[in-house]
Amino acid sequence: MIYPRTKLDIEIEGQKKRGILLVVSGPSSGVGKDSVVNGFMQKYKLGKIVTFTSRSKRPGERNGYDYHFIAASEFEGRIKKGFFLEWEKYLENFYGTPKHKVKKALRSGQDVFLRVDVRGAKSVKKAIPEAVLIYIAAPSFAIMAKRLKNRKGTTEEELEKKLQVATWEVEQFEGFDYLVVNEEGELDQTINMVKGILEAERRKVGNNRH
Repeated sequence: MIYPRTKLDIEIEGQKKRGILLVVSGPSSGVGKDSVVNGFMQKYKLGKIVTFTSRSKRPGERNGYDYHFIAASEFEGRIKKGFFLEWEKYLENFYGTPKHKVKKALRSGQDVFLRVDVRGAKSVKKAIPEAVLIYIAAPSFAIMAKRLKNRKGTTEEELEKKLQVATWEVEQFEGFDYLVVNEEGELDQTINMVKGILEAERRKVGNNRH
């Protein structure tokens, strides 16, 4: 006997083909986003899209892994060509996500992990409404400011500018799908919460993902 394909059969097949776009954001400094992203990528296999920036490379960073480091003039040229899914300017430096890389990965069924600032996250959501936005926060503004002050190589002037930007950024969590607090000394727990979000999104029924 030949059984007809059911709606559930079609839904299961569709889930196998859809990639999920996780967008991690939050205040630009002092909440531990880089630690969460790097720790997550080490523990779980997930496609990472390397973003572009015009800022200088910091000690220990690798071109093509942490960022694609390019000159500001080249970045602006790519903006004009529509190269970026989203782009922003933060403290005189450009940051942007390559559009074709994200869409190609999602079409192939690959889950994608992006780390962008809060403006960039909301821009991604406008371009790809199915994107899942995760806001990473410090336990309090005071703790975030303390982390910034303890960061080596940050001048008083830079610290003041970053705190001014952070004051605005901490109010931008509305519109995100999830809020995750990165507690002191609980990095593994934070990473596991992000993993839990991905697993929950995979189990959702009826999402029309790219």
